[in-house]
Amino acid sequence: MSESENRPLTPDVPAPPGTPELDLDVEIPEADRKQPGSQDVDEDAGEVEPPS
Repeated sequence: MSESENRPLTPDVPAPPGTPELDLDVEIPEADRKQPGSQDVDEDAGEVEPPS
């Protein structure tokens, strides 16, 4: 493997001018967080409803 193929995927190069700084420590409000298993799904989804 050549030296150019062995470099890291995210090299330490400065961002181009005009690139905004990314704040990766942003607080996510509780209302916006996805709770696992809280999808709005009918409990009987997949069951065939009897004709009325």
